[in-house]
Amino acid sequence: MADLKQRIEDLHDSLRNGRIMDAMREFYADDVVMTALAVGDGVTIYENVMDWIDVNDQSIHVEQVVVAKWRGGRIVHERFYYNMG
Repeated sequence: MADLKQRIEDLHDSLRNGRIMDAMREFYADDVVMTALAVGDGVTIYENVMDWIDVNDQSIHVEQVVVAKWRGGRIVHERFYYNMG
């Protein structure tokens, strides 16, 4: 676990210092998929990307992370962090 902690810290250090392409080569596998799902103690987190056409015929693209808090098998709080870029 300590090795993994160091790797994520090194990755973030590379990103903070603008070495994005170097970080991609060093830290990402050739067959990487960049959508994630995480499950913790009463919390789930997932990423998704959506594209659709709205009622005004406009193309919409949303990339978001959803954080949900669970109790008794049901969501009791949910927040969406998104980029409509």
